[in-house]
Amino acid sequence: MKLWGGRFEEGPSEVFERFSGSLHFDRRLIDCDIRGSQAFARALERVGILTASEREQLVAAFDAIREEETRIAGAPPAQARRFAYLERGFYGDQLERVFKFFPREQVKVVKSEEFKAKQRQTLASIFSFLGRKPVRPLRNKDRNVVPYERAINWEERVFLYHIFAEDISKVEQLLAWDCSDWKL
Repeated sequence: MKLWGGRFEEGPSEVFERFSGSLHFDRRLIDCDIRGSQAFARALERVGILTASEREQLVAAFDAIREEETRIAGAPPAQARRFAYLERGFYGDQLERVFKFFPREQVKVVKSEEFKAKQRQTLASIFSFLGRKPVRPLRNKDRNVVPYERAINWEERVFLYHIFAEDISKVEQLLAWDCSDWKL
């Protein structure tokens, strides 16, 4: 497995190559690593380095990593997954899974329509959420944009709405959002 690629001028250092060369083996040890990390978090709490709340958050984060590994292991092959558009659209289920492990105040969710319409304000709110100063404004350049062969027609929209209506309500409830633009 390579953890390097894209638009870099040089390849990774030899040290990085050696590190990433063991990932195929390391994946098999993930459960042991998670259990050890959770035990270490409990030990840090016992000696007063972590509070009970901090330990709970760490243990929950490792539980989330373990659950995701199990969920991914049961996923269909990559070829089939690329056509799983409907399943990916159930945001409410995904949010419930995230909120099971992380407090809501530690999660920032951005509505894509808002981001496209108000990029600078949305980015500023993300930086504020992270407790960071905003970076200088960047030029807007859409990447990896593939045009649809055709626009969705009304019958298709109605069909999809009936599939997602309950989930849209769940998203509105979980995030206190108005998703009327997602409805008919």
